[in-house]
Amino acid sequence: MNEKEFGKLIEKLIYFSGQKNYSLATELGYDVSYISKWINSTMLPSAKNIKNIIKITSNFIVDSSSDSSLDDMINYFEIDLNNKSDKGSKTTILKEVIEKKLDKSYSYSYNKHNKKSHKYDDRNNSIQRINPTLRKKYLDAEVLSHIDEVGFSNITVICNLFSLSKDDKVHIAGIRRCEKQYDDRDNLNMKFLISFDESIKDIVFDVMLFISMVTSKGRVNVELYSCEFSSNTLIAVVKNKYSHTAIYNNTRCISSITSTDEDVVNQMYDTLEEMISTQSRATFLNRTPKQFIINQDYMNYIMDQDISIVMGDLTELFMPSDLFLELGEDLFADNKDVLLKLKRIDTILQNFTYKSDLNIFMYESAFRNYVTNGNIKFFNKVITLNIEQRKRHLQHMKKLLDEKENINIRFIENSLIDDIKSDENHSLYISRNMSFLVENYNGISGNYLIVKDKRLDKIFKSFFSEVSIERKKVAEDDKEETKKIVSDALRYIEIINNNIII
Repeated sequence: MNEKEFGKLIEKLIYFSGQKNYSLATELGYDVSYISKWINSTMLPSAKNIKNIIKITSNFIVDSSSDSSLDDMINYFEIDLNNKSDKGSKTTILKEVIEKKLDKSYSYSYNKHNKKSHKYDDRNNSIQRINPTLRKKYLDAEVLSHIDEVGFSNITVICNLFSLSKDDKVHIAGIRRCEKQYDDRDNLNMKFLISFDESIKDIVFDVMLFISMVTSKGRVNVELYSCEFSSNTLIAVVKNKYSHTAIYNNTRCISSITSTDEDVVNQMYDTLEEMISTQSRATFLNRTPKQFIINQDYMNYIMDQDISIVMGDLTELFMPSDLFLELGEDLFADNKDVLLKLKRIDTILQNFTYKSDLNIFMYESAFRNYVTNGNIKFFNKVITLNIEQRKRHLQHMKKLLDEKENINIRFIENSLIDDIKSDENHSLYISRNMSFLVENYNGISGNYLIVKDKRLDKIFKSFFSEVSIERKKVAEDDKEETKKIVSDALRYIEIINNNIII
């Protein structure tokens, strides 16, 4: 009698050889728990690796068996040796028979336990193919079902982000920001391995979408890593559940492949995890506001040259020294090291930075909101300035604009791109040797994200240049318009503060 089930046949062969489960596991390079799961029919080996597994198992069983065990197996499998009694012939024939039996039993077990999938054979190797237009639907369904099933989900995605189609970029960013169906899930952990392609066709859209994806508040716990990766492939893996690979041609998805075989999925997941540890690096260096000050990251930035900013919120910039130090005392009174660094920072701002070239795009809506409600970010900590403090701030800003030709502030009337519908105005800080983002959590203090990837740093610089060129086409008299906006705001504050007669 021959065993039909793959696991039962493995168990029988181990018994014949006189070995233990862990001995076969060691030979295969698997944990012994895998062998136990095969025997108990709770798991099957990956179809991708089954031929190799069968070959190694057959050789191990035969080579480790005694003569009497070999005879027992020959009888069990009813092998006719045609009077060939030498051991060499017996082992060769027995290995061939065992390989065939294992392959047949694997096919039986696979098809028995995967009735809804394609039948196993060497051609499809347990991989299922789906219509490319359904790939996002399948990915979403598998992620959400896994969260509902086990309470959490771990996802790893690897792609050349800027080379994807617009729909796929937006979809990936939407998952990260917990949009739509993800917005009530708070146990979703994601790791992005991103390869940055510097040859971007729509750099303004791509960069703003990326900044929004990285800095927006969301309940997804996300880690970003930089790596080198083909521009025509995207891989997404939901651990223990689902793997998805899409192949692109000029940003259009031409095919997609998915698998729900747990062993296949987890091998893919482990491969990406290995890439994270051996072939990737963190895209950003994450700093708290205190760390950003104490480690002199902020100091290094303001002492650098060619400072350019897309300013989503009013910040500590353009404050008079007395107000700057006053707010520092209020926020960091318990940390003498921070206060000492703030005094040095203020000295650099007043005597070096404001005398250097500053190119800033500021959201007009954020500026007007600050004027009316006083909300500002002081080293990314959200605070509210009273009327008198706002007046001092705006007076100093007006003074700098009037006296410094090197300070160039241009207001952005609306979002840089209409495709991103968000209440958040995102910020980007660039200098010759440093770029960073700030987490934008709508009233909650966030961290600084210092760019560590040189390609991304170049992309950010190209982005700012592109925005500057486009802005020049709109208006050549930005500086006078900026002065007028600031003067009107100051006049409004003075009226509210009852300092002038209407």
